[in-house]
Amino acid sequence: MMRKGKNMSKIIDVKDLCKTYVVNKKQNNVLRNVNFSIDEGEMVGIMGPSGSGKSTLLYTVSGMDKMTAGEVTFNGKNLSKLKENEMADVRLDEMGFVFQQMYMMKNLSILDNIMLPAVKSKKGDCVGNTAGNKSASSAGTDEAKKAGNESAGEAAGNNTVKNSGTDKGKKESRKEIRDRAISLMHKLGIEDTANNGINEVSGGQLQRACICRSMINRPRVIFADEPTGALNRTASDEVMDEIVNLNNEGTTVMLVTHDVKVAAKCSRVLYIVDGNIKGEKQLGKCVNPSQVRERERDLNNWLMEMGW
Repeated sequence: MMRKGKNMSKIIDVKDLCKTYVVNKKQNNVLRNVNFSIDEGEMVGIMGPSGSGKSTLLYTVSGMDKMTAGEVTFNGKNLSKLKENEMADVRLDEMGFVFQQMYMMKNLSILDNIMLPAVKSKKGDCVGNTAGNKSASSAGTDEAKKAGNESAGEAAGNNTVKNSGTDKGKKESRKEIRDRAISLMHKLGIEDTANNGINEVSGGQLQRACICRSMINRPRVIFADEPTGALNRTASDEVMDEIVNLNNEGTTVMLVTHDVKVAAKCSRVLYIVDGNIKGEKQLGKCVNPSQVRERERDLNNWLMEMGW
């Protein structure tokens, strides 16, 4: 349903995607033969009524949840054909995640939380890395809490990890990982929080730290599920400005939101109802802040036509 422009390549291609849950012997078809694609460099918003399947779509497309039927191709890989450990590697090395609930490990500083996915990456060969042997995506769970009191940096010690960029033969030291994390924090304006605990920063700062963490392994796509849902308007605007900036620098974004102000900053919006995509709205890149209000009005009028 998406029209591809010149010199654009699909980073995500979804065909006849279905997701069904069975609860108490009753079948609930959450996604019903969903078809769409996302071009590299796009920022696509997913909107729809509560319970329409927005978050399920994001989780299934990103491989966090198994599809019931259909096909999802991510960066040339058919996700349904990957083994569980292969899928975990793709999520860690090629995807970044930002959630409404800002999961981070309580026993690590902000900086160490941001570094953790790079330490965890299997591209690294970090032998004996205590924190690195714990899943970065499990922050906040019981498993993550068992990672101990060592920081990600201390746990890495003097070990080196392979570069997570295109030059896979180059070794990347702990200092290089730390420098990249600090650079991301500087870009998002939170470098002063590096040594703070996660309970010693504001909600907006913590969400920006989560964005830094999502970018540490240089992902092809950021998947964001209601990334501003727990923030006030000022913090929400600041976080969205950073996500838009990352997109303008080339990172693809797939974002679920119920907020028109957030969705208006996307280049395209898909509207989902009862597990089916009912329509799409092309908005183009959000490069001029003075046009945001006009984009919001345009999107809101379209959503009303769709039955929002």
